[in-house]
Amino acid sequence: MSSLIPVQIAYAALGSGSAPVWCAKEAGIFADEGLDAQVLLVRESGRVAEALLKNEIHFANIAAPLVVAANLKGGDLVYLTGGVNWLIQSIIARAEIRTPAELRGRTFGVSHSGGVDNFLVDYLLKPHGVISADMKHRSIDNQPDAIAKLDRGEIDAALFSPPYSFEAVKHGHRVLIDSGDYWIDYQLGGIIARRSYIEQNQHVARKVVRAYVRGICCYRTDIQLALSVFRKYSLIEDDSIARQCYHAARRYFQQKPYPSVPGLHRVLAEAGKVDPAAVSLHVEDMMDCRWLAELHNSGFISEVYADSANESGGDVLDILRGALELAGQTKRGQLALHGHDEDFQLEIDGQAPIHVEIRGGKLAVRAGPSPRQEPLHFTRVQIDGATLQAIVGGQLSPVAAMEQGKLYLRTRLYGGALITILLRAAYDLARDRRLGAEE
Repeated sequence: MSSLIPVQIAYAALGSGSAPVWCAKEAGIFADEGLDAQVLLVRESGRVAEALLKNEIHFANIAAPLVVAANLKGGDLVYLTGGVNWLIQSIIARAEIRTPAELRGRTFGVSHSGGVDNFLVDYLLKPHGVISADMKHRSIDNQPDAIAKLDRGEIDAALFSPPYSFEAVKHGHRVLIDSGDYWIDYQLGGIIARRSYIEQNQHVARKVVRAYVRGICCYRTDIQLALSVFRKYSLIEDDSIARQCYHAARRYFQQKPYPSVPGLHRVLAEAGKVDPAAVSLHVEDMMDCRWLAELHNSGFISEVYADSANESGGDVLDILRGALELAGQTKRGQLALHGHDEDFQLEIDGQAPIHVEIRGGKLAVRAGPSPRQEPLHFTRVQIDGATLQAIVGGQLSPVAAMEQGKLYLRTRLYGGALITILLRAAYDLARDRRLGAEE
């Protein structure tokens, strides 16, 4: 260890945004890059920015509002990479509240974090004729505290991000607005450092960026490692929630994680409404992507993924479970889940069969054949692995797959319709997010 360069990397929240850093630490990638990385939880993003400016830590992963606030006070923080470049939070309310308009006069849980939260609540509610001033407010300590207060009826709604958004839904609460549906450009995370530090320690910055890129690859290609870091760092014990969190976040982490120029412009525009001095800041001055561009142009990133054993993000069961669970949360998916109780047996070339069950509006995806093997009691779905990947990756619709003879249904008509609807919901969701990422 004495030959490794000591470096401190901080994160401020337990959500999935720092998962590539956690994966790089747990997989030994930082050490492989010659770094003795200490990965630190520093609660409150503002405290992270202060620690960077005092040279108490060297790198961090935080959202852009805190970077802007620090730089308005004379700081020199810059993004070396992007991370999650879109908003992913949700406004979740008690089950009896069915529309955002019904929040008027209700009690909204508010934290003291500021930044993204303050911007996002009004941003999401204004189109529905509601603003923060229309609601009562009650303080929450953190997102688990918000769930507890929702359960007790002490608040009626709050803002959540994964994994706590999934936990809140599990408790029976309702998603009113999911910002992830809108692909709102916003620099929600990424590796930052002081410009003065990286100029004096360019070799360290290069190693950290390399490790971060490899950490993203590790996250995308090793679901078991990702689930283990969620247990360790996010404190998620529920395997189903950890898997939901994994599949949701995986869509946002890009192979070439450049910061979002439109996302940074949006942050500056919002900051300018509060502090006119924000107009003096320029997006170009908030980024230093020289090492990321070097990795991109040299072919390093392509080689990392080419060397990966399986860029699919886990085995077929994990891929299918994650895609269908997310699809089941869409309007189309809800129609399928509440249409009729059904059993399906997916038969994928070279794989053990997978049992998909819809019962009482709930979805279950398990290894093994359907237990209902009597004729006409279950639907057989025959597909090859590449076609399944294309469907859940948003590249081939299930209808087109059937037309091309790549997807076969051996079924009663109704069962075939439900599994097609679910697969179509998974396809639509992945396609919309893939296209949004490419814009």
